[in-house]
Amino acid sequence: RLFTAKWLAPEYKMVVYLLITAGLVLWIQRHLVEYAAFFTLCVVVLLPAVGIAELMLHKILNPTFCDKGLKKTKPSCAACWGDKVNDPLTDMGLEFTDVCFPGPTGNLRGWLCEPPKDDQSGVMVICCHGGGRDRRAWMRHLPFLHAAGHTVLLFDCHGCGLSDGRIRVTFGVQEHQDVLAAVRFACNHLPCLLYTSPSPRDS
Repeated sequence: RLFTAKWLAPEYKMVVYLLITAGLVLWIQRHLVEYAAFFTLCVVVLLPAVGIAELMLHKILNPTFCDKGLKKTKPSCAACWGDKVNDPLTDMGLEFTDVCFPGPTGNLRGWLCEPPKDDQSGVMVICCHGGGRDRRAWMRHLPFLHAAGHTVLLFDCHGCGLSDGRIRVTFGVQEHQDVLAAVRFACNHLPCLLYTSPSPRDS
């Protein structure tokens, strides 16, 4: 993995594993003649299997729709977002503030949408996007949350959107640290919190 993951593109990883397999098979045939059949079988089965497993893992941890930045075209934007792909002010006329707060692997960035002071409920809703998406995943829900008087924080997890870090979807293994960082940030603004996770069906 050290040789293939760091310096080669994912599509070439299997080629490298196959070349290593061929080289080891030739070495075994020359130097381990007595046990050549057994070790050859082990190498031919195990090394390609490791390569396939790594390639699959790479595809899982790095979905094709993962993109840095807030791009407005597919596959960066999910179909269920509709036309809510810009920002709260442009798409809904809702004022927002760009915020930045420390996360486990660098700064996390997002939008803080606050209703007028007289209408505030005292609750902050922290919206956490799904794997590989960005802060815009919950933007279509802003109007009713804003109407209810809730302050809303939409932020990008590490490596997503405009947040620091390398794109890597770990399905909660690391992302929960981003949520905790968002909670700490929110605690400096409001005592009451509600944090949630997205679902494409909640359109």
